Amino acid sequence: MTKTLFDLFPMQRSKIQTILENTSKSVFNVVTKDKISILAISETHTVKSIAVPKFHCYQRNSEINPTRSGGVALLVAQNLASTPHTLPNHLNHLEAVAVNLHLQNMSILIISYYNRPQDRVSADLLRYAAQHNFAIVLGDFNARHTDFGDTQTNPNGRSLNFLIITLPLCRLHNTDPTFLSHTGCSITDHILSTENFVPFLYPHCSIGTTVTSDHVPLKTHFLLDGPPPPPAFIPIINFKQADWQIFEQLVSDNLPVIAPTVDFLTVDRQVAQFTEVLKIAQSQSVPRKFIPINKRPIPARILALIREKRRVYRSFIQTRDPALKTIFNRLNAQVRRDLNRFREEQCIDSCRLLDYRNGKKFWTQFQTLTGQKTTTVHHLVRNNAIINTPLEKANCFAETLEQIHQVPNDPHFDDAFFAQVIRSVNNFRRNPPTIPSASSRKTTLSSLSHDPQTGKRPNQPPFIPPHFPLNIAGKVFEKILSTRLKNFLEINNLLPPEQFGFPSERSTINPILEFHTDTTRHANLKEHTLAVFLDIERAFDRVWHDGLVHKLIKIPINPNFIQLIDSFLSNRTCSVKIQNIKSRPIALQTGVPQGSILSPLLYIVYCRDFPVTDAPRTKTRLFADDTAVWTSQKNPAIAARILQGHLNNITTWTNTWRIKPNPLKSQSILMSYSGARSRHQAPINNPSAEKALSLSSAPL
Repeated sequence: MTKTLFDLFPMQRSKIQTILENTSKSVFNVVTKDKISILAISETHTVKSIAVPKFHCYQRNSEINPTRSGGVALLVAQNLASTPHTLPNHLNHLEAVAVNLHLQNMSILIISYYNRPQDRVSADLLRYAAQHNFAIVLGDFNARHTDFGDTQTNPNGRSLNFLIITLPLCRLHNTDPTFLSHTGCSITDHILSTENFVPFLYPHCSIGTTVTSDHVPLKTHFLLDGPPPPPAFIPIINFKQADWQIFEQLVSDNLPVIAPTVDFLTVDRQVAQFTEVLKIAQSQSVPRKFIPINKRPIPARILALIREKRRVYRSFIQTRDPALKTIFNRLNAQVRRDLNRFREEQCIDSCRLLDYRNGKKFWTQFQTLTGQKTTTVHHLVRNNAIINTPLEKANCFAETLEQIHQVPNDPHFDDAFFAQVIRSVNNFRRNPPTIPSASSRKTTLSSLSHDPQTGKRPNQPPFIPPHFPLNIAGKVFEKILSTRLKNFLEINNLLPPEQFGFPSERSTINPILEFHTDTTRHANLKEHTLAVFLDIERAFDRVWHDGLVHKLIKIPINPNFIQLIDSFLSNRTCSVKIQNIKSRPIALQTGVPQGSILSPLLYIVYCRDFPVTDAPRTKTRLFADDTAVWTSQKNPAIAARILQGHLNNITTWTNTWRIKPNPLKSQSILMSYSGARSRHQAPINNPSAEKALSLSSAPL
């Protein structure tokens, strides 16, 4: 049994003015009724783009008289990857438009072609199509031949029949008339395919839904698996309705025996068993709800009216009875009124659900109602080559992530210190210190020395920073480690007081208020405030693992915990997943996993010795990887000299720990008091920001 995934549909436009005014609506009715994914249109008779929701339009207007004759277009559904195809210069005079369809690692050339009755069928166009492995040419050839099932043969028919015989092209079988007129019927519309692509096409054509044209549509379909249809419902886990008593009971009754062990494989196996228990408990105690995503269907009475209208039109085409044309016009007007009334009622019902108090939900629904929220197919361009398949995209993103997560290197970095740290960490791994005695364990951390491998090989979605979704057991384990590490750092006063990023009871508002207070107070004292704002380039993604372990060794933490962190960071891999297609796994040599509750604390430890100036009336404040340094002085030149000296210290520190500030996100500003005689500009030479900082003067 063959599977119809999507259809090809050449459609001829008529010259009736009423149809010209409703081109987009007519096309929309066709693609909706017959579920068309690729539509070729001949004689568009318009210079405006044919706009159909959820379709890309590739259009070429007639160069003779675009509003009265000629013109071709190709409409491709947005869920299919397609790109425009430029035909060679010697074919530019033809009324033809082409696209490349990218499907299942195949690039399929599709050409919509209109041949005027007085012109000969273009042999050059068919030869060009025959050069491609997978190509389709469809449209109005104005070619009749008895071999095609027509009653007559014309010169174009003889030319087309000869080209089909001599070139590796095949005509899909059709013997039904495609052109209807008062003088008779004929077969002038055809679908041609290269021989290599014939196995992927249904060999016969059929007549599609009748449209208001003197040509009837010709339809066929591919035998390839296209994109899956969107789901009718979205399943969501409804934690609000969870029965946590049942969850607790199920976990307690099925909790596996966890035996103390130091064997890594045993630890991984026990973690997997515990995770499976939690998953089963969740499936039985937490219900799921399904949110419908399809719009309300058109009422049956309107669909019956549309069918009746089309039946009357078919009878009118055959008989040319004026009474039938009057009935058709009346039915067409009634359908239009009923559809407009139905859409208006649907829009009113949807607008009642809009709640301006929920901003995100409001704008999401608003964009859906207004047609602004569409699903597009993204294409990548790399080395002047277009990347379209999910596998190629996934591998492209994976290679980019692999380049990011390498040990940072720069000519300004301290290579001698780098080698020293490597030797120190390797020595620790070979000969870890003994665990402190029981009397001193109150101020140290005690734990396992191995992090389970579960979750170290996540599937990375594209377009977002690396995020590592661990399983339930891994999240719980990280939460325990994070709580213990945080308590240990706070009890031993190891958190830098200048850091406002992650410590409890601190946020961005604290340094902002402090900065505002300083600038205001010193402006009242007729002093200038000079501030520099630094941003670290890919701070979380390029944390040097050995450097972090080296810093952990320098503070009194249980060696087992350091080994655990070392295991947590090492042997991590990542795969990019696009449309359920995974890239090759890549190794992550640097960085703390974003999305892990433990990562912010590890980053604070890595930056806890960040240089802090002791100059008078000068402060350094940090929020994660963002740094603000400011000083207030009577003379802006003195302020610049103070900050320049501090920036030199920061440069030495960043070169030592293989960190690079981001010059594009780093800024500096000089704030003067109101009424100052002149605005000063003090240049700052900042190697750490690649001399990219700029100073601007503004009164407070």
